[in-house]
Amino acid sequence: MTERLADSQITYAHLAIINMQDGRIAASARLSHRSMTEDGRVWYEPYAVCSLYYGPDTLRNVSTRQAIPLIAADILSAVDPTTELLIIRANTPHFRRYRELEALINVFSLSRGVAVKVAHKWGIERSIPELMALANDALQREESVTCRLLVAEYLPFDGITLFCVDIYGGDGQLIQPFVLAISDPSVCIAAMRDFAEDRHIDTFDVWTSDRALYGACMGEPGITVFAKHPSDTRTAARRNVESDPDIFREMYVPQPEPVEEEASKLPPLPRWRAWMAKHIKTLLIKIERADKYAIY
Repeated sequence: MTERLADSQITYAHLAIINMQDGRIAASARLSHRSMTEDGRVWYEPYAVCSLYYGPDTLRNVSTRQAIPLIAADILSAVDPTTELLIIRANTPHFRRYRELEALINVFSLSRGVAVKVAHKWGIERSIPELMALANDALQREESVTCRLLVAEYLPFDGITLFCVDIYGGDGQLIQPFVLAISDPSVCIAAMRDFAEDRHIDTFDVWTSDRALYGACMGEPGITVFAKHPSDTRTAARRNVESDPDIFREMYVPQPEPVEEEASKLPPLPRWRAWMAKHIKTLLIKIERADKYAIY
């Protein structure tokens, strides 16, 4: 692979693996695309998360080494269709032997048109805390789930608040960002559910940096919410607003009623003009003699 791939063709999988040493292994992965901000910083735009479980019925010899190819296969099934390169960064020391793992995984990944590179990332579960939460959820469920992701944020805009959300669908693609002029958390949750149900998404994860929305989502069935830094919740919807603000200003910002300009008042007629006008009118009446001649 010598040509340079576009950012949308590369998926980054941040992976945490837990071996319970009792015949159960749990793994969690966050799938993202990477891009550069205008000021040169790197940021990851997640589009799906995986909460994976492997038990004695899945693995004959429950070892992390044996589970890694299965984990990679499950991650591959969740990447979006445009992906040509999958980069897996994991917390387990097994990934230090990256050449061996890459050769093992690429045996089946290349048949799907995706090349895989791996790397060991120590402490990734601390830098991305939700990975441990997803892995623990898998242990409690004892089954694997690949959840779709909604990234939500509030955007102050011309004196109002816009609710910006990105929804990633079943194929891992950004379906459609949406923007609404709402700020009440309960209304925002209802809007997210409506948009998700229209796309046949029953359960989903929500990333938000807003405390009120985070608290409101905590008790909602079918929603797993994660508190994130604002830099992690910069949505495509927000970028749409920033790129063409006039459209959203016309849609949502109340426009002031046009003020009718009062007709400018004319100065009063000078006394000498009024005197002349009075006598001219009298003279005109006498000349016309309306009682004697027809007036045209």
